[in-house]
Amino acid sequence: MQGSGASVIKYATLYRRRQESRLAGFVLLMGLAFLLFGCGFPIYTYGVSLTKLSTAQPVFSATIFVTTTLASALFFRERLSLLRLAGMAAIIAGIVMVIS
Repeated sequence: MQGSGASVIKYATLYRRRQESRLAGFVLLMGLAFLLFGCGFPIYTYGVSLTKLSTAQPVFSATIFVTTTLASALFFRERLSLLRLAGMAAIIAGIVMVIS
């Protein structure tokens, strides 16, 4: 009986450490998200000041889609199907057409 109590305490300690580690990871990711948003807003504002809003908004929206897809493939190992790659190529071609 005494051994099972010790294993329960050991399991509870490991569980708590894992939960604390998850919380620390979440806080780190949220901090990174706010940092990136804080950096992205001035870039967006600067881009809008250089050109018309009707040009800047579609370009930034399409760029966000492409970078999010590439980041999910890189960091979360999501698979990029041929159809998705073709869609990203069409988006990039659309960006080029809007800019020109």
